Amino acid sequence: MAEQLQNACVAQRPALAAQCGIFNALVFVALLTLSGCASTPDPATLHRYNWWNYYQRGIYFLQQDNKQAAIEDFETCLGLRKGANFSMATDLWRIRTYGMHFIDGYFPHRELGIAHYRGSNYGQSIRFLELSLKQTPSGRAKTYLNRARKKSLKDASIPPPQTDFAPGSREIWTRSRRREIEGVARGNAYIEEISVNGRRRFIELAEQETEFRERIALSRGSNVVHVVARDLLGQETESKVHWIADWSPPHLVVHRIEEKKSDWTLTGVCLDDHLLNAITIDEKPLGGFKAGAGKSHEIRLTLPRDRATIFRAEDAAGNSLECMLALESFREDAVLNYAPQFAAAGESGSKLPTGKEDRLDPRLRISAQPQEAVFDEEFYLDGVAEDRGGLASIRINGEEFLENAGDGNVIRKYFSERLPLAPGTNEFEIAVTDVAGNETERGIVVVRKTPEYVRDEFRLSAGLPPFATRSEDQSFNFIRHRVEQELLRQPVRFLLVERDEGWDYILQEQKLSLSDLSESRAALRVRKMLPAELLLVGEVIPEDEGITIRMKVIDCEEGRQLAADDVYTENAREEIEFHAEGLVMKIEQRFPILEGRVTDRSGSHATIDLGDRHGAWLGARFLVLRAEDSSGDGAGGLVRTVDEIPIELRLSQAKSESGIAQIVPGSASGEIKEGDHVYSR
Repeated sequence: MAEQLQNACVAQRPALAAQCGIFNALVFVALLTLSGCASTPDPATLHRYNWWNYYQRGIYFLQQDNKQAAIEDFETCLGLRKGANFSMATDLWRIRTYGMHFIDGYFPHRELGIAHYRGSNYGQSIRFLELSLKQTPSGRAKTYLNRARKKSLKDASIPPPQTDFAPGSREIWTRSRRREIEGVARGNAYIEEISVNGRRRFIELAEQETEFRERIALSRGSNVVHVVARDLLGQETESKVHWIADWSPPHLVVHRIEEKKSDWTLTGVCLDDHLLNAITIDEKPLGGFKAGAGKSHEIRLTLPRDRATIFRAEDAAGNSLECMLALESFREDAVLNYAPQFAAAGESGSKLPTGKEDRLDPRLRISAQPQEAVFDEEFYLDGVAEDRGGLASIRINGEEFLENAGDGNVIRKYFSERLPLAPGTNEFEIAVTDVAGNETERGIVVVRKTPEYVRDEFRLSAGLPPFATRSEDQSFNFIRHRVEQELLRQPVRFLLVERDEGWDYILQEQKLSLSDLSESRAALRVRKMLPAELLLVGEVIPEDEGITIRMKVIDCEEGRQLAADDVYTENAREEIEFHAEGLVMKIEQRFPILEGRVTDRSGSHATIDLGDRHGAWLGARFLVLRAEDSSGDGAGGLVRTVDEIPIELRLSQAKSESGIAQIVPGSASGEIKEGDHVYSR
C-alpha cells in the first residue's frame, strides 16, 4: 500500500511543478504591476517599528516644523515612550541598523533637544543637548545649546562679563618682539565671544569661564591690546593692556677723561630710549642712582688705574649694556692726550685740532664679523665708537644713535643694539662721523637661517580631496577652498600634496567615490597613487536649516582614523568661512608641535620625555636632531638620516610624562643617542 502511494506521488510531480510555475509567474506579474503603479512612500507613515524608523520619521517631522510629532518619535526611538520594537539611546556619528545597513549621524538626544527648543521648552532642550554632547560632541548641539541657554536667561538680571589677565600679561615693559596675552573671561550669562585687537577667536560653546591666549606681534614703543568679551545676552566688556616694547639696550657716552696719580675719572652720561632701571659698577649698585627715575643719568666715576672696571646698565625691559672701562684703552686709542678737557687746562700737546686740521677718521669697533649666520630672529651687536676730536653721529642703516648725548663733546660711546632679522640675507651699515666731518663705515651681512627641522618638507604630508556632500547643491564648493587656504597659512602644520592629474583621476583609477573616502580602508588604496601619509577627508552635511562641515584625519599607511571634528552654522558665507577656519584650528590642535629629548634607547625603540600630558598621541612621528649639532634648545640641529632618509620615532606607547617610540627604519637604531632632540613631524 505504501509503495502504491509513493508511486502515485511521483507520477503527479510534473503536474504539480507546472501548476507551481504558473502560480509563481502570476505572482511576479502582479508584483511587477503593483511596483510600476506604486507612488512614493509617505515619510509620515511607518512600515516598521524599530528605533531607526522612528528616528528618521522624527527628522522628517522636525523639518516640517511638526515639533510635537518629532518629540514623540525621538522619545520613542530613545525608549522614553513605548512603541518601538527596539530602542537605542546613544548619539553616534555612525551606527548600524541591521545587516550591513548604517545611518550616518544618529543624534536622537540632540534632535529632541532642538525640537524642545523650537517648542520653547528651554529647560528640556538644555537637558537633552547637554546629554548629547556628553555622548558624542557635535557643532549642531553646541549651537543650539547656546541658543537655549540664551533664551532661558532672557529676563534675568546678570552683570556683564569680567576679564582677568594673567600676571605676566599685566607687565608693562617687554623686550620681546612677540608676546602672549593670556587670561580668563567670566560671566554667569556665558561667554559667547572674545576678540583680541578686533580679531575674533573661534568659540563654539559658550561657557561661564573661558580661557584665552593670543600671540601678538609688537611694534617698537607703545602697544595697546584691546580684549572684548561678550556674553549670550549681548553684554560686552572691553579691557585694555598697555605694553611698551623696548628692544634697545642702554648706551654709555664718555665726555671727559682725567688722569690722576692714584686713579682716574670718567665723566659722561648713561642713556636709554625709555627708562633706566639699574646701573652697577663691578656688580655693586651705583651710588646716587634711583631706578625708574628717568632715561638718562649723569655719570662721574673715579676708577682705579691698575685694573679694569665692569660697567653694567639695564633698562626697564631687561635690555642690558656691559662694558669694560680701563685707562689703558683710552691711552691706546690716543683719546686721552687729545681730549677737550686737557685743551681747556692748557696741558702741553693738548691743542684740539679743528676744521681741516682734524683729518683722522673716527674709530669703530663692533662685535661682528663681516659675515654672520644665525638661526634667531634678531642679531645682537656690541660696538664702541670714538674720536679724539669728538663724535658727531653714529648711525645704523641711517638711524641715529647719538641723540641726547648730553652737554659737551663725545669722545667715546659704548652701544648695543638688537637688530631685527628677516629670513635670508640682512645687510647693515654702521657709520660714525666726527665733528670735523670725517667718517668711518663698516658693513656686515647677517644671514638668518631656518633650522632644517622646521622646514615645510618635514611636516606630515596630507591629501585634501574634494568634499563630499549629501546634497545636489554645488554652492558649497567654496568651503573646501577656504579650508585649503587655512591649511596653507604659515607656519603650516601639514604639507599638502598636489598632483597634476587631480583627484578625479585618482578616484577613477581606484574606482572610489567621494563618499567612499570616509571609509578608513579607502586611504590604503589612495596611498598607491598619492604620496601622502594622511588623508584629510571633508564632508558637507545639510541639516535642517544649516550645514555641518566635518573632517576626518586618516592614516594612509594603516587605514586608521586618527581624529575627527565638525562645526555647524546656519549663517551667510562669511560666517561659514569663519567656521571652516575654526574646523582647521580644531584639527591642527589635535596634532600639536612638540619638542623633547631622547632619554633612553633599547634595541629598536627609544624613550622620549613626551607623553599624554604634553599632548603626544599614539602614532605621532618625530624627527631626531643630532645633539652634538644643537644648541641647548635644539636650534640648528641637523636631522639624523640613514641613506639620506630622515630617521623617525613613531610613538607606540604614551604614559603621562614619557613615551616609547619605534625607530624607523629599524636599521637606524644605532644612530639614536641619549640626549638627541626630537621634534614633531
